[in-house]
Amino acid sequence: MILCVTLLLAAEAILGDDRTALIAHMKGLGRMIELNGGEDFLSPAVATQVRLADLKAALVRQSRPSFKLPPFLRRRVAMAISTPSSIQDPALSTLGSGFQSPPLSLHIASDLHQCIRYMHHLSSITEQSHTDKRPCCEYGIDDFSALDHSLISLSFKCRLSNLEECIRITLLLYSNTALWKTPLYFNWIIALVAELKTALIATDWQLVAAEHTELFLWVVLMGRYAASADVEEVIAWWDLKLRFVVSVLGLHEWEHAKLIVKAFFYLEQTYGRAWEGIWNSIVLGLGDELQQPEQHPAKHPCSC
Repeated sequence: MILCVTLLLAAEAILGDDRTALIAHMKGLGRMIELNGGEDFLSPAVATQVRLADLKAALVRQSRPSFKLPPFLRRRVAMAISTPSSIQDPALSTLGSGFQSPPLSLHIASDLHQCIRYMHHLSSITEQSHTDKRPCCEYGIDDFSALDHSLISLSFKCRLSNLEECIRITLLLYSNTALWKTPLYFNWIIALVAELKTALIATDWQLVAAEHTELFLWVVLMGRYAASADVEEVIAWWDLKLRFVVSVLGLHEWEHAKLIVKAFFYLEQTYGRAWEGIWNSIVLGLGDELQQPEQHPAKHPCSC
């Protein structure tokens, strides 16, 4: 019965339009687990599905996960963060490197840095397995769930700045699109896009453009890509923000832009053609504006 309710929750989180029912079923699931002895008495397979449904429901509701991360997963995360990477591919070693250099690194909380290190660990292994054309047996659903759980819980655990919120939400979008391969029309992707838009509106855009333009090229490209299945008004909003960033950077070629986003988190197999298509449409729309790009942020007001 617990598994049945869990699967119902997962279905509601994917395409359901009644959040009241989602909340009610989440409470009911928690009560059923409690009456059966608690989370420790669930079989590993059922516990995995419960955590997964809980996380996706939390993303849709923009709430804290109902269930805690079990000790064995906390240990796996700690070990992965502290162990040097065995990946030798130089192209993969740059993943997440953009977060490690000042001044950006000075604006990121230590807990968020830990999530970024774990993201680098999982992304490198996932991409390496794809390059080698072999299945990734070393890590799976539980590990990806641990990453999402840490990122979702972070906003409730400590007070994040608007900049950190933009990074946290974009990391969740990356996790769900690159690692989980979630279709863009699923409810929690749409919810994350809306949450990222709210965080961007709350950010001092001119300050961000001056200090962290390369970071926000990655953020806005991710938001625009994830919004591809959304309504036209939402897509137009992201196009406006992307035009602004492209104009400030003064870039023409996608290959140059790709070098920038690769310093954050970018997997060619997931984003390659889609991001290049978005980029080309923006650059084509800007036309002559990129011939002599203005570098001062004040010259490019961002109407939110």
